[in-house]
Amino acid sequence: LGVAVSSGTAGSDLKAARQLDDLGTDSRETSIELTYRAPITDWLTLQPDIQYVINPGFEPVFDNSLVISLRFELSYSKQLTGG
Repeated sequence: LGVAVSSGTAGSDLKAARQLDDLGTDSRETSIELTYRAPITDWLTLQPDIQYVINPGFEPVFDNSLVISLRFELSYSKQLTGG
């Protein structure tokens, strides 16, 4: 099980560049994440992941975002026989 929070701040160069184009900039982007790695069988593992992003891309016209993904791992092994 994993829980994470990350936050980034828009730098002065980004703000200045966007201001030249008459665009606004949110000063902070924050992401909250929850994930769980679940071994289903000896050859299959699933890991769902949910993230909620506040002010994505520092872009004031974008709504907050919900991102849902599923990662899967497959494993295969072949036993060697002697001789």
